[in-house]
Amino acid sequence: PIVMLGPDLRVRRFTSAAEKLLNLVPADVGRPLVDLKLNLDNLTDLESLLAEVLDTVRVKDREVRDKDGRWYSLRLRPYKTRDNKIDGVVAVLIDVDALKRANAYTESIVATVREPLLVLDANLRVRSASDSFFQTYRVAPEETIGRPLYDLGNGQWNIPELRRLLEEVLPQASRVEDFEVEHEIETIGKKTMLLNARRLVQGSGPSPSILLAIEDITARKRAETDLKASEARYRRLFEAAKDGILILDAHAATITDANPFIAEMLGYSQDEFKGKELWQIGLFEDVEASKAAMRELQEKRYIRYEDLPLETKAGRRINVEFVSNVYGEDGNAGIQCNVRDITQRRETEQALTKALVYADDIIATLREPFLVLNVDLRVKTANRSFYDSFHVTEGETENRLVYDLGNGQWDIPALRTLLDRVLSRNESVHDFEVEHTFPSLGRKTMLLNARPFPSDSKHPELILLAVEDVSAVRERADELVEANTRKDEFLATLAHELRN
Repeated sequence: PIVMLGPDLRVRRFTSAAEKLLNLVPADVGRPLVDLKLNLDNLTDLESLLAEVLDTVRVKDREVRDKDGRWYSLRLRPYKTRDNKIDGVVAVLIDVDALKRANAYTESIVATVREPLLVLDANLRVRSASDSFFQTYRVAPEETIGRPLYDLGNGQWNIPELRRLLEEVLPQASRVEDFEVEHEIETIGKKTMLLNARRLVQGSGPSPSILLAIEDITARKRAETDLKASEARYRRLFEAAKDGILILDAHAATITDANPFIAEMLGYSQDEFKGKELWQIGLFEDVEASKAAMRELQEKRYIRYEDLPLETKAGRRINVEFVSNVYGEDGNAGIQCNVRDITQRRETEQALTKALVYADDIIATLREPFLVLNVDLRVKTANRSFYDSFHVTEGETENRLVYDLGNGQWDIPALRTLLDRVLSRNESVHDFEVEHTFPSLGRKTMLLNARPFPSDSKHPELILLAVEDVSAVRERADELVEANTRKDEFLATLAHELRN
């Protein structure tokens, strides 16, 4: 896990491993690291540590634990620009949990001598060594003191690069710094080390000693490799992203990089983007609108336009979602703009809006009462015919439970049966006959049609309910039956009289 900070100790970039370990999110870029709730314990002095790294330009190490109790080695080191200016701090977390628990002396190594030290005589025999050396390279004092350096640990220090340093380079200079050596050490595996050597003249004696400091930078090199790999992965993602991405110089507000997707979206080559301002590629109406957006971005460090009209190089109008944020600080600040083509989404939304209006118009035009219920059986909408037929108002109906309408007059057992059948079986029901006495309308006979929507879903979102009042039809039918009965009785009586 690696986190890169700017000189003001705000988050500039972090690896995916750091995101998982420290519970970071993309929105944390640009925020002070000390303000974030990191997934780490015993790190209350993080701010002073970071300040010390910048002030002393020295690496700081600290062992920390995450909330689950797992140990990590936190290395804070300054990093420099090409012109040798301090430009921030790199925080590297190395998982040392297994080593921490397996080797009790790790804490004392960190607490005392950070780097292993050897003092050699003129014949390159070990005169003395720090505890750190013994502990780091797992050798005992009796196996080390007084022995030739190249014989230590079964010859594991007989390293060609080390020989060249001590026998060729150092005699020509009083000190050598950051001499890098990579070697497979029998007891600890492959290591990359930085060697600092200095000749120490003791009074007028003819045999100066050599102080050899050994810094294990294996983790750092691995972290640098990981960082390069992360940058390479970012570049691959940048190139392969299915959203348009623009990188701008924060001060000049000009485009410095563009990914292939936005080049295809707008019809420019990637080179044509470079050096242009956003208004010059159609993102804003004119230079003033572009400058206003940049001022807002510099102030808020984040802007978002959900529906921004844009014109391609060929003059085609499209709609885009535009999100931009500032990352980094001062001389290294940059701007990333994400541009997503939402033209099809907008067209779909417009078509949906028209379809919903069309459906509402159909419902409003129906002569029979019509209700739209949600799955909680609350009324989403009803048509004018329903209000007029059952003497209720829109305010008394919408968002009310259907069984509570009209002081409970729709709490009809047969209706409950119908709606339960529609919901539980997800099936349509036609010509379901219900008889009920309404306090204000009297006895009514109704035919109900109910359909779940969407009809092909296991979990419908709506119920469409059509109500046809057939009371008058049924009354006329009953009257006709009664008239026919009377007629038949009259004819039978007449026939009987004629026979007599």
